[in-house]
Amino acid sequence: RNALAAAGLRVDAISPADLPTGSTGLWDVDLVVLDDVPRDAISSAQLDALVDAVTDLGVGLVLVGGPESYGAGGW
Repeated sequence: RNALAAAGLRVDAISPADLPTGSTGLWDVDLVVLDDVPRDAISSAQLDALVDAVTDLGVGLVLVGGPESYGAGGW
């Protein structure tokens, strides 16, 4: 987060629970970074919104690994 902000980018850090449940909630977002987020921290509606935002709106998505992500996190 600090490196992105130091590069002049606006960074909003939110909890997985605060992700929008509709892709329109992500229309002004360029990139979503899920940093060590387990699958069960995101609802099906939030995941659908992320999929729609990436495929329909061109939002970037980065999944960063850690002890709670990837296979260990249920992805």
